Amino acid sequence: ILYLAPSDEILNQIENYIVKYIYGETLTKTNKEILKEVFPNLKLRTYSSLLTESGAEIINHKYDLIIFDELHRTGAMEWGKKIDELLSNQDDQTKVLGITATPQRDVDYKNMADEWARYFGYTEEEIQKHKHLAYNMDLNEAIELGYVINPKVVNCEYTLEQDGSLENLQNNTSLIEDEKKKNEIIKKHDILRRKVGQADGVEKVIGDNIKKNGR
Repeated sequence: ILYLAPSDEILNQIENYIVKYIYGETLTKTNKEILKEVFPNLKLRTYSSLLTESGAEIINHKYDLIIFDELHRTGAMEWGKKIDELLSNQDDQTKVLGITATPQRDVDYKNMADEWARYFGYTEEEIQKHKHLAYNMDLNEAIELGYVINPKVVNCEYTLEQDGSLENLQNNTSLIEDEKKKNEIIKKHDILRRKVGQADGVEKVIGDNIKKNGR
């Protein structure tokens, strides 16, 4: 098994998960010793390690399973060609798993899950039907399962005054011919204007909602 990730921090986290959830924590053995015992044929490497002198050994080795963590990072120019070399050296039986919460790259907006599906021979119709996805978890499900903290939503209305929205609303209200409807809108506009005038500025809103640890 080859497990590739962008950083050593992620690889260290994987080590800790193996110790905690598969082996069980112990004071008599190090994480490295436990890892060798539980997964003797597992290699944990960063994408950038493929560019080093020892990278050739990783690339030329044959694996039963290759895991790309943070799959969207596989499209980087720095190591993209090395990943192509790695996969071209594998047998047809080699399985490949990509994991990411953000499959689309910020740089060129490529969806790397779809790109790799095409690489492995999936048709456009199969990709549209998500045949290439082992599991697709949306944000709501992730929150329900406790994988993602349910965010506290804070609404800020302070821009309504600066961007001219209130003034535009007032001008549009004056064009209403139905007096009854116009008076209703004017009352609502006055309530909104007072609320905006009394609302906390963005600095206070952020200050009230940032915890001591800065999150």
